[in-house]
Amino acid sequence: LQAHARTPRGRARCAPEGESGGLGGLFEAEPEQARARLFETSEARRLLDGRGPPPLGGVSDLGATLRRLGKGGVLSVHELQDIAATLSTFHAVRSFFSQRSEETPRLAFVAESIVELRELERDVISSFDSESELRDAVSPVLAEARASVRQLSSEVQRRIAAYLQDPEIAPSLSDEFVTLRNDRYVLPVRADARGRVRGIVHDVSSSGGTLFIEPEAVVEMSNLLKRATLEVQHETLRILRELSGRAAAALPAIEANLAALEHLDLAFARGALSRETQSSEPEV
Repeated sequence: LQAHARTPRGRARCAPEGESGGLGGLFEAEPEQARARLFETSEARRLLDGRGPPPLGGVSDLGATLRRLGKGGVLSVHELQDIAATLSTFHAVRSFFSQRSEETPRLAFVAESIVELRELERDVISSFDSESELRDAVSPVLAEARASVRQLSSEVQRRIAAYLQDPEIAPSLSDEFVTLRNDRYVLPVRADARGRVRGIVHDVSSSGGTLFIEPEAVVEMSNLLKRATLEVQHETLRILRELSGRAAAALPAIEANLAALEHLDLAFARGALSRETQSSEPEV
């Protein structure tokens, strides 16, 4: 039965009660409830034999994510995207059964309980690009800070790269490249030539033969770059916190919807097992 379940909660429900995550409770105690489950299994079997299963894929294991939401935590980009994908599955499943309510009245009744959360889904999806980065359109503050980072980073690199061609500085360098140390652009200066390059030492090579120095002339611009970078980080965190807060407000609905999906998932797992074993509905 577990092999036919398609959602994390459905698979966990099928685990033996003694196993980690096993929820048990697969069997009904009263004849009427047992009949109800059998009727659902037969409905699921009919769809599997005909029009196919519901779109239950795309549901991630949200257990840890939802627990963090319940404690007021801020979700990562990928966690928010997992929630959005799950919300999309909610809507797809509800629509699937609304079009098949005459064939599967009992399962359609369960699907009707799924709450629409399209606005939250749309806003999360539209906030990120194909590379899971926040879009500039989400926040003018973010767009401006990112533009400043790009401009300042380019200018700092241009200025510091000029030192590589400076006849007074180049002989003091241990290599012909610019690198980063502590998020600052630095030059690799030979330790014995320290006095020839004025600036701030940010690191030392493991051998001690090279000092990584930020030239004095770019320190102020590097400070501006650091401020712009921090502004990007702070605005990104603010947006993630806002989206997480909205997801937290929808937490009761999300939990209820997941319970409905689990119910439907188990019905179709039973239907698939029935089909696999060529079983038929018994009388109780």
